[in-house]
Amino acid sequence: MDKQTNKTENEYYSDGCRIEKTINNNGDVIKEDYFSPSGSLETTFKYRYNADGICIQETEYNSSGNLISKTDYDYDGYSNTIKKIDYINGKPEKKRIEINNHEN
Repeated sequence: MDKQTNKTENEYYSDGCRIEKTINNNGDVIKEDYFSPSGSLETTFKYRYNADGICIQETEYNSSGNLISKTDYDYDGYSNTIKKIDYINGKPEKKRIEINNHEN
């Protein structure tokens, strides 16, 4: 079994902000940390992928590590369903479902 080795890349912006990306062996971004110009962590995004390398979940956390939102992506070949749940103080508050149909 291959050992999972992640790599880190940084993006820098002219306003002083920085994004630190963690990338898995498949080249998928699995985590993004957003830093302010002062260097403090503002928010973190984490991503999960299925066996085909398609993103199936995105979670957003504030600088304290509290869950802000979670978005689940479901794919059936003809459409994708996006379910987003917003959290306040770690508890689900608002849920939205969007269905996008694609013609083949």
